[in-house]
Amino acid sequence: KTMLKDWFVALCILFTLHYVMSITINVVDKLCEVLDVSTIGESGQDVLMSTVRNEIASSKNWAAAITYVIIYDTLVVFTVIYTVHYIRRVIHIGFLTTIAPLITLTYPLDKIKDSKSQAFDMWLKDYIFFTLLQVIHLLIYYIFVGSALDLSTQGNWLFAIVAIVFMKTAETYVKKMFGFEKSSSASPMAAAA
Repeated sequence: KTMLKDWFVALCILFTLHYVMSITINVVDKLCEVLDVSTIGESGQDVLMSTVRNEIASSKNWAAAITYVIIYDTLVVFTVIYTVHYIRRVIHIGFLTTIAPLITLTYPLDKIKDSKSQAFDMWLKDYIFFTLLQVIHLLIYYIFVGSALDLSTQGNWLFAIVAIVFMKTAETYVKKMFGFEKSSSASPMAAAA
């Protein structure tokens, strides 16, 4: 009876999982639209990067100009880092979407051993993590870069640079807070194998 019930649950998951994925993607898109309003100007340019460029041009002394150049260079480096993150994110979400039917079909087989579905749980956790990663990065970017700009206008240039560099550490803390530190890129591949 238990095995038959597990197969029935797997079939239900198989037919509803694409709705779960679609709803997750739509919710993340709407959250990003809400958060994006505060960081993107009417011309489509990043307000924070434009502000830093304007501050470099209007700096009255060398110390302020050098600080804003360091902040700008740091933002460019993080832009490259996050571009690589998002390329990886797209590949991971595509892979997870591709193996979703396979994971749901292995659900009852996985439950035979210990009445737990480790592969499905790992898949779901990784899928949610990789879709929410964009919202997490957007929040961290806005909070820390905005704080860095506020600190630099008050003359606290060292704290501004530290705030920007802390963005990567903040991502790690957010992952731990929501229990995503165990989410790894190898787990969907291992589950598929």
